[in-house]
Amino acid sequence: MASASRQQEAARGLTLARAVETLGQGIVEVLTAPAGLDVEIHGPRIYDPLDPGALGQGDLVLGVNIAAHGVGPLIAHAAGAGAAAVALKHDGATLGEAAGTAQSAGIALLAVTPAITWDQLHALVSSAVAATGAAPSDGNETPVGDLFALANAVAAVVGGAVTIEDARSNVLAYSNLDQPIDEPRRQTILGRRVPEDWTRRLRDEGVFRDLWASDGVIRFGDPDAGARMRLAVAIRAGTEVLGSIWVMEGDEPASARTEQALREAAPLAALHVLRHRASGDLARRERGGLLRGLLERHRSATEVGTGLGLDVNSPCAVVGFHLGVEDDAELALKRARAVDLITLYCEAFRRRVVCAWIGRNVYALLPSLDPASTERAVTLVADIADRSTQALGLALRAGMGSTVPSLHEACRSREEADRVLRVMTQTSACDRAVAHIDEVRVPAILLALGDLMREHPELRLPALDSLAAHDAQHSKAYVQTLKAYLDALGDVTVAAKAMKLHPNSFRYRLRRLGEVSGLDLSDPGHRLVVGLHLLAQPEASDG
Repeated sequence: MASASRQQEAARGLTLARAVETLGQGIVEVLTAPAGLDVEIHGPRIYDPLDPGALGQGDLVLGVNIAAHGVGPLIAHAAGAGAAAVALKHDGATLGEAAGTAQSAGIALLAVTPAITWDQLHALVSSAVAATGAAPSDGNETPVGDLFALANAVAAVVGGAVTIEDARSNVLAYSNLDQPIDEPRRQTILGRRVPEDWTRRLRDEGVFRDLWASDGVIRFGDPDAGARMRLAVAIRAGTEVLGSIWVMEGDEPASARTEQALREAAPLAALHVLRHRASGDLARRERGGLLRGLLERHRSATEVGTGLGLDVNSPCAVVGFHLGVEDDAELALKRARAVDLITLYCEAFRRRVVCAWIGRNVYALLPSLDPASTERAVTLVADIADRSTQALGLALRAGMGSTVPSLHEACRSREEADRVLRVMTQTSACDRAVAHIDEVRVPAILLALGDLMREHPELRLPALDSLAAHDAQHSKAYVQTLKAYLDALGDVTVAAKAMKLHPNSFRYRLRRLGEVSGLDLSDPGHRLVVGLHLLAQPEASDG
């Protein structure tokens, strides 16, 4: 009977009761639940007071940095949208009144411990939703797809806390039974991945090497560092390593029975992980493929809008993230993780955001933008770049294109985002890691003009080429003299000072370069075209 109830719960998806159980003791507390705890949660959603319409059915609404006067409107908007629950940080003076408001509105209210960040809570809820799937047809008590149930089942058998991790040490699920834990375990759960100092140590001491090479159970512990003994087994599908199961010793030392239980759990875990990974990968590939087709002009905006569930006539913008990685193998590994991280952060801003990689860049399409949300998007992009740089351990630059009127013009926004990234990586005009096209439009235009001249040599000025050749042959500096003159807006005194020449000497050089090149610097049109050439192709001024 309990098994049937469990299967019915899994078939429904993640319920409020299951979410509270999964998150564990001390993380969240139910203050009120007028509709009961069987309400289904579809995913976490950060509340934006300026865009309450983004809330939807089944959302767990996170009240990030909401002032006391904003709690009532938040609860009202969430209840009106059919959200599953509202989560607020502990504040005894506020939450008592908020609980009454939520009770009257008919929506559950959760109190969140200040010890966990909103990012961590968002990641924990997202993982719990993704890890909860349909029950198997064979009546197995642990439903296929429910990684948290498997972690609890293993923990109950072996008597120690369990984590299930992917091959990159990201936590997919963990047990939440009343078992002893240590500081590394606490940090791992809150950060949703094994802390960097521990992964480095496991790698340096050969623990990962032994784990991936062995079919059996390996042990690792360091009492001096406050870490209990751990047992681990690799999760495989054929020869492919999918991840690992880790057990921390409880009050009793691990026994042969513990190792046997771990070995028996690994094949079942492989089914869970494969289903978990496949469903997420398939959806991501499909959405990413649609965006890639749009940005590379292989698919129409109407087709892509329909496939992504977007209003094709709604304003949107494209953000490009450049991964500063030269090694192709490292790029392939970190690009996939970058898509995951960027998608997570962007989805907190817009429900239907979609990401895709093209070459060395990851692109995010931000839909349904207005002037106010565009301004917030710039701040979001800066935050994403900073957090992703820390998480990925590489330099990440971000360029944002203009907000365009519809999906039909998304390619233009992508081209502008690419120009921003080129300004950052190919010029000295911008030393920041994040910029909007409006902040670097002039150097971006100059780059575009330089591209145009390279693609159409007939647009170049032969006089400049001959002047540069003359400089190289006769060890002269006429091109530099010309540039100094134009930079000084024709002020000979200022230009001569920049070249460290006497004004009369500078005037002589101007006459000579005119004789050599045939340029007429008294003509405004000549000066304009020459100036554009030198700015758009700075290599021409290097003589």
